[in-house]
Amino acid sequence: TSPGPTVDNNKTQDGSEVGPFESQITDLSPRTTYYLRAYATNSEGTGYGEERSFVTWDGSVTDIDGNIYQSVLIGDQEWMKANLRVTHYPNGVPIPMVSSPAEWDQLAVDEAAFCWYDNEMEYQDTRGALYTWAAAMYGGLSSDTIGVQGVCPDGWHLPADAEWKVLEMYLGMSEADANNHDWRGDDEGGQLKEEGFSKWAQPNAGASNSSGFTAVPGGFRSVKGLFYNIETYAAFWTATEEPGVDKAWYRTLNHDREDVYREYNSMQLGLSVRCVKDQ
Repeated sequence: TSPGPTVDNNKTQDGSEVGPFESQITDLSPRTTYYLRAYATNSEGTGYGEERSFVTWDGSVTDIDGNIYQSVLIGDQEWMKANLRVTHYPNGVPIPMVSSPAEWDQLAVDEAAFCWYDNEMEYQDTRGALYTWAAAMYGGLSSDTIGVQGVCPDGWHLPADAEWKVLEMYLGMSEADANNHDWRGDDEGGQLKEEGFSKWAQPNAGASNSSGFTAVPGGFRSVKGLFYNIETYAAFWTATEEPGVDKAWYRTLNHDREDVYREYNSMQLGLSVRCVKDQ
């Protein structure tokens, strides 16, 4: 765990004579920087190769319900690789589940609710839940300041609009595009989307998942309580509202586009949630 390792530290011995050699190292500590060098020893002494380093990664988080999510480092941010599917807030309070379209239609702007797409439990593990903005925020104060925990597990939070911009710019979007409304950028959406057609409808334009974000379409629930676009549309809340209009910012990825949509809309919509780790 310190630079300049030698055979006086930990080492592997992988054979002799001429040829390729491979070492397997197990039981490493998570989130730790390790340093290594190849070496060869003969009657004249020990020679070393170029020093390399790597950081180990546990890459997971568990919510209050016991659901486990893998995570990925994208630049300096650590994001969940799956849509949130928790049914309780971090303090154990249940999130109100609203199945009836008529009841959803009557929700006030500040009322929390969640559901599964089409009210079908089969979507729980593959697409996650859909939350109103009030449910996603759980009383958090809206701003572009990092750190509104909302519905996210301890140590994680609902990403602000500004944090989504950081992600998008890391993937190559210009700052000018990141600040725009509507569809922006080039192939950043493709870098975020899961590859193939097991969840996305064709053509799943530009999907490479080169970021590791593994976005899947969760569809959305309208203000009227109707469900739409389970195979074509991924929409994620941010923690940032547009003042004075009862609307909040969100991001959209689509099956037939490579770019990323940024806009604000009614807080009564049911959208997906991805959490980002506190720094």
